[in-house]
Amino acid sequence: MNKFYLSFLALCGSLFFSNNMIAQNNLAAGDLAFTSYQSDLDLSNSQFGGTTNREDRFSFVVLKPGGLAAGTVLYFTDRGWSGASNAFIVNTEGTIRWTVPAAGIAQGTEVFFISTYVDPIVTWTAYSDEAGNVQLGVAATRATSDNMEFSTAGDQLLVYQTGPVVGPAGNYDDGTRRFIAGLHANVIVGVSTASAWDGVAATGGNESSIPPGLSGGTTAVFMSVSDVESDNGKYNCTVAGATCPAAYLTAINNPANWLLTNTAYAIGTSSAKCTYLVNTPITIGTQPVAVSTCSGRSATFTVAATGTPAPTYVWQWATDAGFTTPNNISDGGVYSGATTNTLTISDVTGFNGRYYRAVVTNTCGSVNSSGALLTVTVATLPATAQNVTQTIPSDGLFYGGSCALITRVQATGAQPITGSVNTRVWIEGSVPTVAGQPFVARHYEITPTTNAATATGTVTLYFTQAEFNAFNTAVGGGPQLPTGPSDNTGKANLRVGKYAGQSNNGTGLPGSYTGQRTVIDPVDANIVWNATASRWEVTFDVTGFSGFIIQTGSNPLPVKLTSFSGSWQGSDALLQWQTASELNHDYFEVEKSANGINFSAMGRVSGNNGNTTSNYSWLDIGAAGMSRVYYRLKIVSLSGGVEYSDVVMLTNDQSVKFLTRVSPNPFRDQVQLGLNLPAAGKVLVRITDITGRVMVSRSIDAPRGFSTLILPEVSGLAGGTYVLNAMYDGQSVTYKLVK
Repeated sequence: MNKFYLSFLALCGSLFFSNNMIAQNNLAAGDLAFTSYQSDLDLSNSQFGGTTNREDRFSFVVLKPGGLAAGTVLYFTDRGWSGASNAFIVNTEGTIRWTVPAAGIAQGTEVFFISTYVDPIVTWTAYSDEAGNVQLGVAATRATSDNMEFSTAGDQLLVYQTGPVVGPAGNYDDGTRRFIAGLHANVIVGVSTASAWDGVAATGGNESSIPPGLSGGTTAVFMSVSDVESDNGKYNCTVAGATCPAAYLTAINNPANWLLTNTAYAIGTSSAKCTYLVNTPITIGTQPVAVSTCSGRSATFTVAATGTPAPTYVWQWATDAGFTTPNNISDGGVYSGATTNTLTISDVTGFNGRYYRAVVTNTCGSVNSSGALLTVTVATLPATAQNVTQTIPSDGLFYGGSCALITRVQATGAQPITGSVNTRVWIEGSVPTVAGQPFVARHYEITPTTNAATATGTVTLYFTQAEFNAFNTAVGGGPQLPTGPSDNTGKANLRVGKYAGQSNNGTGLPGSYTGQRTVIDPVDANIVWNATASRWEVTFDVTGFSGFIIQTGSNPLPVKLTSFSGSWQGSDALLQWQTASELNHDYFEVEKSANGINFSAMGRVSGNNGNTTSNYSWLDIGAAGMSRVYYRLKIVSLSGGVEYSDVVMLTNDQSVKFLTRVSPNPFRDQVQLGLNLPAAGKVLVRITDITGRVMVSRSIDAPRGFSTLILPEVSGLAGGTYVLNAMYDGQSVTYKLVK
């Protein structure tokens, strides 16, 4: 001590700072750095002809990324540290407790402490300016008899927080602390060094060991050059401007970069006050996470990092979590975003077991993110039927359980498929046939929730070589499917049979579809053998979604049924139907039902093979004995293949005979109403749910005689039970529907 035993009064001020400051209270060594120290009487003091009673000074700069949060408590002391006892040296020197103001203090701010003396009291006050005009924060002494005052005979200055509990602390704590920065202004020639200060045997008020956690030249400064002790010192701004904290710490804690003197410094234009523009080192807030997925799918890894200037990214992969041999990634092939915070792998096939990390860099250095493991399960074709409904994924791939690959659907064309899509695959136990034509045992159905009949897209179907081989055996001397990757003739033979709508019995077999049948000839280049996955991939464009089979024949079905209707002929029911063409067709079997579910055969009508129009009829004598009767056609090919027509309903209630059929029931994409009006007129149709809420309402002007009303609106209805009500000329009929 070189002046008085004094006490402190608390003063406060405020400083506004960047809105981006991170709220925190826990500091570490290097978050602050002392930038000036003055133990000589201030030149503004009245003893030198000035107008103040100011005495000692010191300052520090905030290097902590995000700055100091409101309420952070710091302790400043000129007490020396004993390395031998690992405690403060017992003496009468003092300690200040200072609390950061409510606005906090921004990174790069220099804070100035100045002591004043009014007999018998010394007061320390923090300021935001060197001239001491704007007060900052709240300072208080530890006790009235325990004071901090710098000695011109040598001293030290330490700043610490109490620990281990994060501040602010309500009480002074000499037992545990975390040192943040240090300054030593005492020289014992032949003893004192920048790394140890006065050594572990330091004693007395002027001496100090370097405290634990601080390092000379990095987080603490030895204010001496060539064993010369100086009363005052100020960092000379050797490093300034936009610089990282580490560079500032190295420069500020090097005594060669200080102006050292035994005369107090003038304050003002000649004060050499620095401007600190502190860049922020990289901080990774969100680490990339492990990804588990199926081969053929995409994967993304993302890291969130902050830093000033803005960080750059380089992604790496390695075969071990320790990245013993890291491999830098560049955009190209399956990789994109390799120099952004998000890496995308469009196809993870072959990458199982790789680790991915980002190297995040700015001028303050590089930080490696943690490594994230990519686990890839090899996709296999399902061995049993699978049924999956989901929104079209970005890669278009539809998987069942355990990475069982069903199909790929991509939104392309004039009316791209959107929304939720149901994909199904069946695998028959042997090679099935339709109209005597074999087709591959693995067959598919794809049904979007919306616009199923008109949506467009690109479809990829998958098959094994064994399935093609089995087909080739069944087809005998007919056109063969590819026998291997280089079989171009087999590729040219391949056709896709497309069956519009949905299977009416859940089998997915051609006979269970009642919509239009077409044959697609895929581009041969799009019939690909995937050697890695050991599978065939057949890709083609479609308009309208359907069931799909693979065949080599060019005909889609044995019979093209253009109409099927029923009407009353007195007490008899007359069934009439027409075909546009028949191929390998054997016969029609007329079936009848009282409930529209359970049908029994009534008789057979032989078919007429050819590409000409054929008309047929069947008279069910005495059918009016049933209040309501249902009919359908079973269409049988020469090979025994079977498909069914729509169901026709007749009722003998003359008041409602205008409605001749409601089909299909159960329905999926549409409902068709068969009308037979004695005169042209308006028909009102309503479909309600079981609570009575109107779901569909249509009013049409129907012509006289037979016509068909199609209700595509029902495709958007949820599965369940509905009630259809049709009204015409004062007549009404109600019918139960199931979806």
